[in-house]
Amino acid sequence: MKPQQKNLAGKVPDFAPGQIADDTARQHFESGARATIERNRWFLVSCGLTVALVVQGALFNYLFPMKSVETIQVTKEAGGRLVADGVAVGNWTPDKDSIGFFLNRWANSVYDVNRATIDGTTREASELVVGTAQAQLKELRIKDNPFLALKNNANYSRTYEYKSINFIENDVAFLRFKTITRSNDQVTEMTYAMSITFTRVKPTTREQLMRNPAGLFITSFNISEEALSK
Repeated sequence: MKPQQKNLAGKVPDFAPGQIADDTARQHFESGARATIERNRWFLVSCGLTVALVVQGALFNYLFPMKSVETIQVTKEAGGRLVADGVAVGNWTPDKDSIGFFLNRWANSVYDVNRATIDGTTREASELVVGTAQAQLKELRIKDNPFLALKNNANYSRTYEYKSINFIENDVAFLRFKTITRSNDQVTEMTYAMSITFTRVKPTTREQLMRNPAGLFITSFNISEEALSK
């Protein structure tokens, strides 16, 4: 009886080299898929770091909030006692020189007429009046109407000249000034006396403090024409 022989025609030996398709797939994985995996891995790492930085920033902002610096004025009373005032401008009040400068500048804004600066001076004068003075200034603008004068005459101008100021009471001053009006070749000089009542309102914001440090405002005024001094 002959021994049976196994048919090995369809079996690949274990020691045989791999197929070309297997080598190609392995090479594709190593050159392409591995790079893609690495990119995805670094992307996840960067996302994690970004989240960590955001959380860290939020924690720093919560634990260490921004600090604001506030100036507090300390005054010395009789006997050497020190008193701190937490109000923005403290107990400081402007002296007569500062008040006189303010009133003179306001009157200049009311009466000076210059084509290049009329918008600014008109706005400045209106921002510094309160109460009765608002209606008085409006009436004066209607009567005087510098914008119409500039429109009708290209050569029109009016300058303001300070003469003197006296304080009648703590909140009332008497201002004297002169105006010189030029219209073509005609020059006209006028002298005025103005009694001005004013008040002081402490600035509460930085913008108010920068615009009007003393917090002075015109509450009412009265104008009278004087005979021109020769």
